[in-house]
Amino acid sequence: MATLNVTEFAKLSMDAQGRVCPVPNWDADTVVQNVTYTTAAASSAFAATTRFIRVLASADAYIVVGSAPVATASNGTLLEANVESYFGVQGDGVQKISAYDGTS
Repeated sequence: MATLNVTEFAKLSMDAQGRVCPVPNWDADTVVQNVTYTTAAASSAFAATTRFIRVLASADAYIVVGSAPVATASNGTLLEANVESYFGVQGDGVQKISAYDGTS
């Protein structure tokens, strides 16, 4: 079975001059989830404060985000193994991410 590592971030970082940097800020609101998948499997709902997620799959995965997501090879975005990606998400406490390996 493969694992999708999902890190939730609430805000972007700031530099020493107070300017926003295009990288998520690791702070007390940061949440990490690991989702084991072969067939479609979904994470827990993202925290209400989550605005960005970082995903890293241990094997190729099709991913989709939504309130009741079920990833398939036809509706998912292909995430290659061991390549991290960042996405913006709605911080509504309802959205989840689903991953599917495309083989079963």
